[in-house]
Amino acid sequence: MTEIDKEVWICAVCDGICVEDAGRWVHPGPSSTLQSRRTCSDPHPSRIAKPREIKDGQARYPKEKYKIEQRLECLGPVEAADVAIVGYWRPNTGSPRQPKGCGYLASSGHYGCGATTTPSRFDGPGTLAAEARALIWAVRRMVPAYRTTLLTDRPEIAELIESWRGGNTAAVTPGYDSSDRPSGKEAQLTRTARQVYRYADTVSVQLVNGSADNVLTIGAHELSFIGWQWCAEVITKETARERALRKASSALGVEPRLAPGASQPDYR
Repeated sequence: MTEIDKEVWICAVCDGICVEDAGRWVHPGPSSTLQSRRTCSDPHPSRIAKPREIKDGQARYPKEKYKIEQRLECLGPVEAADVAIVGYWRPNTGSPRQPKGCGYLASSGHYGCGATTTPSRFDGPGTLAAEARALIWAVRRMVPAYRTTLLTDRPEIAELIESWRGGNTAAVTPGYDSSDRPSGKEAQLTRTARQVYRYADTVSVQLVNGSADNVLTIGAHELSFIGWQWCAEVITKETARERALRKASSALGVEPRLAPGASQPDYR
């Protein structure tokens, strides 16, 4: 284990470890046993680091800490679905945590909401990065189980999906860091690109007017806002669950009942 002769904390900005040095918080430099970590320039301590986190040089969280995925009980099985994806971002004033809310809503009854706190220098500017994460979630859930039409009001996202379908799986959103993560795992957006390319015949994309009366897009926007509120600690996890169920069922015009076995693991 790495020996650091100071109390070690987890940074609220970048999830790296940080220590107090001469009255200010800094990230300790990497060594032969401390993994090099992309860290911020102005760390803020959030909690005491655990021994494994000190060794790794970064926080350890369950995957997709802020994420709820469900499926509504609909009239029967479907083979194709339209899926609206929306990202939401606004400054979280007074907090180092800056959530990017994500939401998707499918005509099949599938929906998801949550948020990511990945710093913008890793995944790009707020709203676009949030919608890219919603895209990752939706593709992971829907493809290739359904013939999927992805609905987005952002030309950048529509162009990205078409690039993937055409074989350019290296394409990413502006500002997204596609290098392998410190864990050695492939970047999620890159994995999603390869999935879309592999099943290109079952995936299409439609650019929609965000202000149009599209029930799926409106519902997905509300879900992304719920995800932002949950991560910003404006509402609790249980409130997020209840509101997401109510908003999704209202948008699709069905009773707020979940399909048997619909729940996916979520955290916090």
